[in-house]
Amino acid sequence: MKKKDINHLPCGHDPDGIEVKGYRARCISCGSFWDIDYFGDDFLYDSEYPEARHHFDEAIGRLKVKTLRRWLSSNAVSTSGLAVCEVGFGGGTCLKYLAENSSAVYGIEVVDANLDHARSIGIRNVYKFTELPEKLSDKIDLWIFQDSFEHITKPRDFVPWMVSNSSDDAKILLVSPEAGSMSERILGRFWPHKLEDHRFHWSQKGVVGFFDTFGFRFLNNFYPLKYISMNTVISHILFKFRLRPLSNIKFPAGDMLSFPFNFGEMGLLLQRRK
Repeated sequence: MKKKDINHLPCGHDPDGIEVKGYRARCISCGSFWDIDYFGDDFLYDSEYPEARHHFDEAIGRLKVKTLRRWLSSNAVSTSGLAVCEVGFGGGTCLKYLAENSSAVYGIEVVDANLDHARSIGIRNVYKFTELPEKLSDKIDLWIFQDSFEHITKPRDFVPWMVSNSSDDAKILLVSPEAGSMSERILGRFWPHKLEDHRFHWSQKGVVGFFDTFGFRFLNNFYPLKYISMNTVISHILFKFRLRPLSNIKFPAGDMLSFPFNFGEMGLLLQRRK
């Protein structure tokens, strides 16, 4: 693959302004980069994807809720009275928590199995990413991206819809692998976030600049520690090296044997400019 084959950068900068080195086609302006190893056709999120990532594991779900509560608290964000939308909600456990602690909850997913599972646990306002209604019933006060923004390879097609469905002072809570983080620079191809379903890696400067063009200003960055279990670690290792998921092998009390972890991820809080 050559530099001339890249005709756009999701960050919005000039695709002529990139530096190709190894597997990275890095934007010189913001440091975000395409992973050339996986550049091309979109990744297929099939029915095996949730199983490989243990999306429906109850213990992992409880840890995701614990993690989200920590992030909201550290940013002094209360969901009480808010309309909240999680983009890329996975197993839907956080949606269930948000439904109990906000005025309205919405979810957006690309995986049919995840949509079906969310409906099975009582979440009704969930939509497929490619089949969004023009208008939601509520203006969204808080958008949540938990390791999902990096999966959107054409965010300029999505964010205008998101803006049109935002309240005047809507906020965005976003956690994503960070291009240029110490672990990314040191580990290279062995970076845990270098995955087939992560085609474009964002820098903090890239994310902030991107959302600024759509009227969202930077409020705060934070260090997004996650509570994870050995089940999560194993499933991600198997997924990275394209090994068969061992769904029948699980550590007992997975959410009790958990620990806080961060491996090159950034956390950002942004708010719509009035």
